[in-house]
Parts: sequence; structure tokens; C-alpha cells
Amino acid sequence: AITSKKKVYAWGKNKYGQLGLGHTNNMHTPTSILPLSDPLNPKNVRCIAAGKSHSAIIAEDGDVYTWGRGWDGQLGHDVITEIELEPRIVPEMENRASAAAACGRAHTVVITDNGNVWSWGDNKCGQL
Repeated sequence: AITSKKKVYAWGKNKYGQLGLGHTNNMHTPTSILPLSDPLNPKNVRCIAAGKSHSAIIAEDGDVYTWGRGWDGQLGHDVITEIELEPRIVPEMENRASAAAACGRAHTVVITDNGNVWSWGDNKCGQL
């Protein structure tokens, strides 16, 4: 959830770290995603998306961050990782003025402010 102050809270099942809290414990109450709330480098969020076992946000500056299960490349990081426990920037989307994101079972799609669509992850059914 995004608050009116543009901060992100997560709760629920967390087997793959998809809540972005730095661990894999399930959470029964809303909990702040701390890396996004870092007082030294706070990130206001404009969009959040959740897939089956990974999540993504677009920060106010347009950068994309992903976390959770990454076995199929759905996180978009330089190296495919099994599990990313905290939000990490998607290098290819840095400084691209992203506007919205959607996550599927094992893929991520982002549209930029200028209308370009980017996608990555599993493409077994042609979803990319």
C-alpha cells in the first residue's frame, strides 16, 4: 500500500521476500519497507505492483526497483538471483522516467512517461 505521504507498507505471505522487508517472515500487519524510507536517501513512490512472488515500485524520480523471487529474470537485475530481500534498482530502467508498472507470475512490464513499454522475465506464453 502507498500512503498519502508516498511511503510503502507491505504485509502478507513473504516466502520469497516479496514484501521487501529484508527477511522471509510472513507479516500480519502493515510494515514499512525500510530501504525506501531511509532518512539518508528517502524514496517517494508513485506506483507499486505485485506479482505472484515478486514486487516492483516506481519512485517519484522514475527509477524502477524490484525484489522477491527472481528465478526467471523478472527482477530485471544484472544477474539473475533466486531471492532479493530488499528493493534494488533495475539498472536498465535507471533515469528512464518510468510511469507505471505491472507484475505477472514471472514477468514485469513498465511503461515510461514517453509511452515506451519495457518488459522482462519469463516469456513461455508470449507475455513479453
